[in-house]
Amino acid sequence: MSAPITPMNPPSTEIDQAIRDMEQTMLDACIVHTHGAADVDEYGHPAATWTDSAPTCCGYRTASRREVLGLAQVPIFDSVLRLPVAIAVTGLDHITITHRMGRPLPLPLRFSIERHAVGISQQTCYLKRVGEGTQE
Repeated sequence: MSAPITPMNPPSTEIDQAIRDMEQTMLDACIVHTHGAADVDEYGHPAATWTDSAPTCCGYRTASRREVLGLAQVPIFDSVLRLPVAIAVTGLDHITITHRMGRPLPLPLRFSIERHAVGISQQTCYLKRVGEGTQE
């Protein structure tokens, strides 16, 4: 006699446990700067406003992918960040890494999100450096 056919998706208890396990491996901390459209600046250009989240756990690592442009190489992204699935991010937001392995960085690192993928147990953001600390 053969085993009964089971659904392809894991039960929600397994997914919940995978989310908890993934968050326990996120040993760094970051702040998500949510992009908001504002009025215009003094030159008549659209201005951006940023709303900062509370510090959240994340998993940061450096990684580099470059694209050849003529004789030069242009970075597509230079870091990869894992975030909990409960954190809301879009491609317009910025992220500042504030702590690595529980230790504060001497100068926080700010990134734009170049690509964003959502999985069952985590989100993955491919980041490109935009400045340091709270620079816009």
